Amino acid sequence: MGKVTIQGKATRTVPYDRMNITVRFQAWGATPADVLRKIEKQCEKFLGILQSMGYDIGSIQMKKANLSEERSTRDNPRGIISVSGEKSLLLKATLHPAAVNGLERIIRENELDADYSVSYDLSDRETLRRELLGEAVEDSRHKADIIAASVGTQVVGMKQAGNDGIGHAYKKNNDEYFDIMSIFNRSESLSDRLSALETTVEESITITWITE
Repeated sequence: MGKVTIQGKATRTVPYDRMNITVRFQAWGATPADVLRKIEKQCEKFLGILQSMGYDIGSIQMKKANLSEERSTRDNPRGIISVSGEKSLLLKATLHPAAVNGLERIIRENELDADYSVSYDLSDRETLRRELLGEAVEDSRHKADIIAASVGTQVVGMKQAGNDGIGHAYKKNNDEYFDIMSIFNRSESLSDRLSALETTVEESITITWITE
């Protein structure tokens, strides 16, 4: 009876299916009250447009809000020179390029002082991880069978196994992601037809197999 230790690997390239869009509204003015009024006006206008299109604005989260003051220097001792402020909203939605373009058009056509950023995610990483680990085990066993056969033995069992740490357990994301294509369902530009960004996920496992 002998043993052979083999690392198995599995990779899969999958398209992201969720996106987190941060929309940041900005304003400048002479007083904090002036800046807050400008930001609130823009934010309410943006939310009103989304609501009129059928977006569930109750699913939108306020991510950040702040004010900053530029104060006087020794050469300009009048006090506050200017005030700036911003408020950020977080939209969690299913991923589609047309939705990003649609939000961009809302900002542009309504001349909002806003910018946006997008991050991407997968809806169920843990399920994908488990599937890849299964494939990694099969890969390790297949390699072990080849090595065992080359010396006239065969694999008869598993002694021990350990995940190599490439992947890790993911907490299931139970957040609600709005089906944003329910409101942006018309293709208005060529970039609406682009494919979703992809990511490559990898898992590995090292297994010691028993041979005889």
